[in-house]
Amino acid sequence: MKRDRIAGVLAAVSAMIMMSCGGPDYRECLPANPSAAVSINVANLVTESEVMSNQAVGQMMERGLSDQSAGMKSLVDKIKKDPRVVGVDFRKPIIATVTDPQDDDGIVLVASVLDRGDLKKFVEEYAKEDNEVVVSEEGDYTVVKNNFGTTLMAFDGSRLVYAQHPMKFMELKDEERAISDKEFEKFAKGESDIAVYVDNKGLKKLKMFMPREMRAALDGQKIAEGTSCMMLNFDRGRVRVDAKGTGDAKTMETLKTVVVKPSKDNLDYIPEGAYIVANYGLRNLGKALEMNPKPEWEEVDRQLSAIDPSLKLKDILQTIDGDLTMAILPAELTGKELVPQFAFIVTINDKAVFEKIGAVIESKEVLKKVEGLVFATGANEYHNYSTWEKEKGGYDYYLGVVDNKLIIMPENIYSKVVKDGKMQSLSDHYSGSKLGSSLMVGDIEAMTKDLKRVGLVRDEEALRILNMIGDFSMESDVDGEGSLVINLTDGSTNALKQIVDVSVDMMK
Repeated sequence: MKRDRIAGVLAAVSAMIMMSCGGPDYRECLPANPSAAVSINVANLVTESEVMSNQAVGQMMERGLSDQSAGMKSLVDKIKKDPRVVGVDFRKPIIATVTDPQDDDGIVLVASVLDRGDLKKFVEEYAKEDNEVVVSEEGDYTVVKNNFGTTLMAFDGSRLVYAQHPMKFMELKDEERAISDKEFEKFAKGESDIAVYVDNKGLKKLKMFMPREMRAALDGQKIAEGTSCMMLNFDRGRVRVDAKGTGDAKTMETLKTVVVKPSKDNLDYIPEGAYIVANYGLRNLGKALEMNPKPEWEEVDRQLSAIDPSLKLKDILQTIDGDLTMAILPAELTGKELVPQFAFIVTINDKAVFEKIGAVIESKEVLKKVEGLVFATGANEYHNYSTWEKEKGGYDYYLGVVDNKLIIMPENIYSKVVKDGKMQSLSDHYSGSKLGSSLMVGDIEAMTKDLKRVGLVRDEEALRILNMIGDFSMESDVDGEGSLVINLTDGSTNALKQIVDVSVDMMK
């Protein structure tokens, strides 16, 4: 009897292994050279969001099904109770690729089949409710077509393919498969809740999905070779986005030449109370022009020549040699408006170019000179419509060069930072430890309170969304890897559940 029990257990384990590993890998049905792809782990998202236990979602589903047949309602009810009745293995990501959306076979979606019999039964039940769907057997595959004979999808015991000609993708050769490419194969492992893959060269084929401005920007662009992959995960109290980019050897080499480790010296001139701070180390920035179409920066050169014939964009960019630092600061009065202030500081190695520009600004009285190579922008000027006179209020912004720093900053910060034409550290300057290894950090919770205080955000829905966010940090390296972490104010509940709950509540 004991031996029979052991044999039974072994048989069950063997069956489970066969079910999980048997049959071809469904990812092999994805065609080579996709322009873009998306991977969605449905099981993860449903579990993390707890969407099916959300009472409001249930009510919305009931309203949506109110005019459906009893059979359709029964079908949905079965899925709600046990998604496995569909016959699709939702624990494995559903993956869709786009090669060229204008081609018949330009869009392909694949899923892993958990049980062919259950899937066929589910589709047949659906077909009874939707008379436009026809299910049939064609060779080794179950095929679903519409009444016009157009194939919608096909599946076997391990793979479901949604495409114009799905059987074609069931029988791809190794060299015709997307997962034969090592970068795509990493993406297709589906280790994230949501992942997006883009082949840079294929961007132009996707223009039909883009806003008009983005389409116009792509026209005539010389796009570097390489791929980008973004992985999105929802954890307890935080959202994490990891990105990985690859490029041709020349582009990556240029990137490593341009991006350097920041010194964080400019943080000495940023006030401690800054809400968002970004700090990048840059050098040889003129080389970045080699990565962009020549006509674009030649147009900038033509505009610069109107200031001085000797001025070139590349020469200006080459002066950047150190940290580029940007910060969003608490709201102060600028003109007649209370708005967040900002500061911009970049380390340079040569003043000569800016001396030429400053001479033109001064001679043409474009801006009012403050001292040395520093000019007032007049940002605090406004028209008083009761008197029709131009007036000033709050703090102005100063633009110019002090020591080896190119700056744009409000005059109240400038007055503390610049003494006798020299930069000096603030006594309460921003701590570099807050940035750590990050390139950008932000205290959104504090910023939201400030925006609410000055009345810049009054919309209750906008405030509710902003109040969810505590802080964020962003990191990146010269090898093309980076990450963004958004920490929510509620650190004990899964981030996706929080997002879904708030979104559903706002839709009521």
